[in-house]
Amino acid sequence: MARLPLADANGYTDPAYRLIANAPNVFGGWVAMVDELSASPTFDVRTRELIISRVAELQDCRYPLGRHPLPAELTDTERAALGVVDELCTTHRLTDESFAAARSVFGDEALTELLMIVGCYYGLALVLNAAELEVGAP
Repeated sequence: MARLPLADANGYTDPAYRLIANAPNVFGGWVAMVDELSASPTFDVRTRELIISRVAELQDCRYPLGRHPLPAELTDTERAALGVVDELCTTHRLTDESFAAARSVFGDEALTELLMIVGCYYGLALVLNAAELEVGAP
């Protein structure tokens, strides 16, 4: 059982949303950010899910943030994105070389969005870990 209750989340049924709904003053803004990151065409669904899954894995988050296992074959763009995730989540920064390489692959807009996806789901993983939200929570 989670350490925090699962609150009414204005129609959202995902337990992670219901957990965050315990903070109604920030819930709407958080949902808006997640929705914008999910709807953005900058990264396709597969790449975005790979990014989220890797963040969850590196944060040892048992709640399934990403829904897809790592495929056997990755595109160059996916490898570059996961390299950013790995370095950022394990060292908490990017070296000048890594930042320059990522910027050359993604450009300013996509790199900023990639960093926002990592930040959003890194923070969510910390919250879910602290609250011990269980896989399969109602």
